[in-house]
Amino acid sequence: MRVAFEAHVEKRSCLPGLFLAVVLLLETGFGFFLPAYGQTYSAACPIAGRYSVMGRNPGATGTYQGEAIISASGSGCYMKWFPPNASEGTGSYSGGVLTINFTFAANGGSGVVKYTLTTTGEFQGVWWMNGSPNNQGSETLRPISLAPQPSCGAWNWQKEGVYFQVCVHDDGSRRCYEAVDAFGSNAKEVSCSQ
Repeated sequence: MRVAFEAHVEKRSCLPGLFLAVVLLLETGFGFFLPAYGQTYSAACPIAGRYSVMGRNPGATGTYQGEAIISASGSGCYMKWFPPNASEGTGSYSGGVLTINFTFAANGGSGVVKYTLTTTGEFQGVWWMNGSPNNQGSETLRPISLAPQPSCGAWNWQKEGVYFQVCVHDDGSRRCYEAVDAFGSNAKEVSCSQ
C-alpha cells in the first residue's frame, strides 16, 4: 500500500511547466509513508527502505535470497545486505538508477551493482566483481517497507514568483524550501526564519 502525499500551490496566476513539474515530483515521487525502521530518507536517497533480495551468481552458478536496507548517507545512498549475503557499500541514485560500490564482509572482495527501477516498483540489477565486469550476476530488489518521509505543508505564495514550503521530519526538525517561478529554477533549501 502506498499513500500519496498532496502538495498544493496557492498563487494568483498560472505556473510555468517547470514549477508544476517540481510540484508533481513532490506529489508522486516522494509519496512513501510506510515504516522502515533504521533507514533514513533524504532527497539524495528517496528510495531508502527495507527490500527483499533475490539473485543469481555470475555464470548462473546458483541463486540466493535475503534482505537489504538502503539508507541515506551524505549525498548518496548506503546499502547493506544481510546474511547469507553479508556485504555493504555506498553509491548514488539518479534518474531511476541506483549504483552501489560494495564489499563482501567474508572475503573483502569488491564490486559494483547497478539497479534500474521498474514500473512495478522493483529494482532489476546486474552486479560484477571489480576486475571482471563481463562476468555478471543479477539481482532483484522488492520493497518491504520504505523510510518515512517528511510531512510537508502547502507551497505558499510569498511574493510575485516566489513560493515557500515547510517540512517537518519525524524527529520534529523543520526544513524549509523556496521555489522561484522562473524557467530552469528548482526548489532549494532555505532558512526557516524567513
